[in-house]
Amino acid sequence: MDASPSSAPFSIVAPQDLLIPVVVASPHSGTMYPDHFLRLSRLDLATLRRSEDAHVDVIVADVPTLGAPLLRAHFPRVYCDVNRAAWELDPGMFRESLPSFAQTATDKIRSGLGMIPRVAASGRGIYREQLPLAEAHIRIAQCWQPYHTALDALLERARARFGFAILLDIHSMPRLPHRDTADIVLGDARGQSASPALMALLENEFRMRGYSVARNTPYAGGYATRHHGRPGEQRHAIQIEMRRALYMDETTLEPHKGIERLRNDMRVVLARLASVLPSLRDEMGLQELDSSSYRHLSGHSRPGLSGERQVMSTSPKEKAAELAAAHGAEAATIARRHYETALEEQEIGQQGYWLDVIEHLKGLA
Repeated sequence: MDASPSSAPFSIVAPQDLLIPVVVASPHSGTMYPDHFLRLSRLDLATLRRSEDAHVDVIVADVPTLGAPLLRAHFPRVYCDVNRAAWELDPGMFRESLPSFAQTATDKIRSGLGMIPRVAASGRGIYREQLPLAEAHIRIAQCWQPYHTALDALLERARARFGFAILLDIHSMPRLPHRDTADIVLGDARGQSASPALMALLENEFRMRGYSVARNTPYAGGYATRHHGRPGEQRHAIQIEMRRALYMDETTLEPHKGIERLRNDMRVVLARLASVLPSLRDEMGLQELDSSSYRHLSGHSRPGLSGERQVMSTSPKEKAAELAAAHGAEAATIARRHYETALEEQEIGQQGYWLDVIEHLKGLA
């Protein structure tokens, strides 16, 4: 891969402060196609790009404003699929023999979709000829391993602070021939990677916003969900698949106006998840947490709504300036608590108002 600073294999968009035990990942929206890979491929760039979960990183871009980190892969999935095991490879793709520990007979391999995919979303073969085994070593060392090391570190940081961690692995799904799919598919490795209470909460939140939701069919979660989701160790992982037609033209990959609705709904669902986590502690089998690490989830010192119904007569920009002048560094926390209260009260207008206030406060920081 190109070694320039702009070609880092992934980026982490960190929040100003870690407020919730959630890590959001977009592993398949990368668009950085190495030149040497394009030379190896028999397919043009437009065909290769149809394998992307295009624009998913945009849909979840607001995650850091809610106090959670966002991990975004920059490399494309047709180059290195981090949702497969590192050595889940098709032996027929390589000139030399694979190591004895390689996984060569999985369903994904038979479909041509290993860590280095053999076929693109079109079903057409990607490569002109067999690859040297060095390609596998390079992609694991430069993309796969650094990505999972970073993801593991983010989850461990959240667990250390809050006592548990939740990975939301975000994907998009294409239209499937001869099959209708739900708008949203939640995958927990068929009950193995996350608390049932978390699955029920997410399903309910998406349904409340008008989406049809399915569990584990046709997508139950890939390597990231199964590997990083270990509820017995207080690490939960859920794969979220969004139907691409909700937000883009699947032929041109161009987003349409639905992307803004989906982006806003994803932000609201995540904020709602954060606000109700304390009440799920027993259902998730969590032990009582240290109050200093749990204070961001417990709602202490949350402001009431007295007078808040009139606050929208002041523009978000003016309100942000008022809060900054009166409360300084605490202004963003106060605004965020108002937003959480609006979520609990299901005041949609207030939710949008306080999100705008928070955005203006970021500009004043």
